Amino acid sequence: MNIMNKKLFAFVGLISMAASAMMAQTETNVFWGKDNPLPKSGSIYLLGKRGNSIVGYKKDGKNVSIITYSYDDLQVSGEVPVIGKTSKDGGKVISKDYTFDQILILKDKNYVCVTAYDKSSKGNTLYMQEFDNSGHLQGGLKKIITMDAKSKHNTGAFDFIVCKDSSKFMLVDIPPVEKNSSGKFNIEIVDQNLNILNTAQISLPNIPGTTTITEDAMRLSNDGMAYMMAEITEQRNTKVKGEAGFYFQLFAINPKGNGDITTYDLKLPEKAITDISYSLEEGKYIVCSGFYGNVKGSKYSTGQIDGIFYFRINKETKEIESTGVKPLDRDFIADLTSEKSANKGKGISNNFTITNFTKRGDGGAILIAEYRDFYVIAYSDKNGTHYVYHYIRNNIIVININPDGSIKWYANIPKKQHTQNDGGLYSSYMYAIKGDKMEFVYNDDARNYDPNHPRETTKDLKTMTSPSKSMAVLVELSSSGQFTKSPLFNNKENKSTLTPSKALSIGNSELIVPSVHIAASCCFFGGSSKYKLARFEFK
Repeated sequence: MNIMNKKLFAFVGLISMAASAMMAQTETNVFWGKDNPLPKSGSIYLLGKRGNSIVGYKKDGKNVSIITYSYDDLQVSGEVPVIGKTSKDGGKVISKDYTFDQILILKDKNYVCVTAYDKSSKGNTLYMQEFDNSGHLQGGLKKIITMDAKSKHNTGAFDFIVCKDSSKFMLVDIPPVEKNSSGKFNIEIVDQNLNILNTAQISLPNIPGTTTITEDAMRLSNDGMAYMMAEITEQRNTKVKGEAGFYFQLFAINPKGNGDITTYDLKLPEKAITDISYSLEEGKYIVCSGFYGNVKGSKYSTGQIDGIFYFRINKETKEIESTGVKPLDRDFIADLTSEKSANKGKGISNNFTITNFTKRGDGGAILIAEYRDFYVIAYSDKNGTHYVYHYIRNNIIVININPDGSIKWYANIPKKQHTQNDGGLYSSYMYAIKGDKMEFVYNDDARNYDPNHPRETTKDLKTMTSPSKSMAVLVELSSSGQFTKSPLFNNKENKSTLTPSKALSIGNSELIVPSVHIAASCCFFGGSSKYKLARFEFK
């Protein structure tokens, strides 16, 4: 069994104030904070709002500091070391002998999480220490759990999955990689006072083939139930002709007692699920949705998306109550590919990746996907070998799913972004929900907003390749699936570029996002010397 390790953070009560404002052509207010200097090395992260402060942290090598910002003007009001260098005010600090893991923000508590490997006992131990809203450490390190690890170079890892109300978290103990691994791992359900409520050893069902816990597939519900999504790749001798050879399973795990598991097989006859997500929001249903490709011939080999699917699971009866599938319309495929491809019955690229999935109050759901690609080009000169990392973020697909599993509508929002060596930081999008509308904000090529040369389709668009010269734009999607697009401001004239991948939601209708002045060379945010925060308020 393979488990992809993805650190999850809890963001609570996020930011809601800044200094000055500007108005776009739409009813959207953008409030700006003041410029803040950035370290020559290291990164800054925003976590959430506590009292009258915004809490974040800075990591510079092995040194970690908690940074607080004034709620009113977004200026730095304090910086307190928590790992490494000594605090100027003589406060507590964690030694560099410990390895930083992450900062955890729960409902009423804040924690620094660190690990330490003991070669004598051959164990990797997780510790946590509380800090107050100003960033000062309280009490001492508290040992949470130790995991067996034969080598400091193969210690395993800990994943933190916080439930929606932030009152507890699930700790997943991912054991060190070893040959002939049993596929067993432990989970602990921990409350915000670090009391372990439940613990269980998990042994996933023994199925012929390979079981992979997919990235961002582990969830914790408010009632303490744990969920995991797995991709099952069948052995060649067990594969059925005309089927994909792989499928997905959702595991509902009761962490009490023996860790009893309820397994749901998520399959579509003669179809291959290319991407899947699920939602655990309040109510008696779990909803799953994603994309599928048709199996043609003896196996799935087309590498494309042909349609959309939906499952609705009743948590009480433990039954899959409804399944819906909808092939993509020809015109939709043509808009994303070409008339020639659509006429040949081809689908769209399976590079479309689910980025957001939310269950609606009526039992339906909203699924958002984005075209994503990444590749590396190497070249050599007299100075050696160099690597150029390419990040592509293109069209956004939004799918509105009815409670019965049928597809109400889906929309294609044309977008083209291709950047290099920035981790895709200035690409992608951020979004909010305001009433019955959805609001998307992203950086686009400014040439796409020349009134003398309107560009309406994907094929017409210029590609955003230079973030510092880009235009911040707003796309408003109506309840019927129609959208309008408007420029907000020019990032070059504003001397600061939005970083949508760092955006945090404030409720449903506001967003807070760092905006960076891109300098010639610096490691924070792919090259910058200062940054400020912006709050988007959608009317």
